Amino acid sequence: MFGEGTRGQILKGTAQVVARQGVRGCTVQDVLDASNVSRRTFYKQFGSMEAALDGLFEVATAVLPATIEVAVASASTPVEQLERALDAFLNIQQLGGRLVIELHAEAIRPDSLLADRRESIIGGLIAHFERAVERSSGRVLDPLIFRGLIYAAEGLVLHMHRDGAFSTADRTRVRGAVLPMILRALDVRADASLPDAPPEPTPTRAAADASVSPQTS
Repeated sequence: MFGEGTRGQILKGTAQVVARQGVRGCTVQDVLDASNVSRRTFYKQFGSMEAALDGLFEVATAVLPATIEVAVASASTPVEQLERALDAFLNIQQLGGRLVIELHAEAIRPDSLLADRRESIIGGLIAHFERAVERSSGRVLDPLIFRGLIYAAEGLVLHMHRDGAFSTADRTRVRGAVLPMILRALDVRADASLPDAPPEPTPTRAAADASVSPQTS
């Protein structure tokens, strides 16, 4: 999972410390002790503690897109696809335990080095939702609807984890809260109040002029 060599050794040590102490309680010295590497070796692989956390977040979330694709592959309807996608997301949160949830909580901070990676993951999930709804109804909804659903699932997982665990009962409860919102988003023909995607912005005259390459005589 963490890869071979020194980098993988450091990532594995970082994972052990984060799972035990949380992101905020993780220091470079803790990682050095867990990884059995020198400070110089650590900084040759990672420029900072946050860079090591970003590398760990990359490894921890790499399985999410593939897991969701496998989960929805055999679904026969868009509703089943999104239901299985939600289950796959919650399963990873539960199986990853404190490590995955701590990294997600860190990635929510806008100034975190992990934030861009989280945004890329969310963008992929939004695209999946959009395709399922368009196939189901022919409508293209405002992407903010799907972003809100993802934020809801993510936020509820973090809320239920506040006591240090995300149990099967917690997972079931989060699923029960989020799934009806997903089903409502899919039932767009019965709920005309759901907004369509806004039109593409019209470029200003200055922007249009700037996009035209000057011709040489």
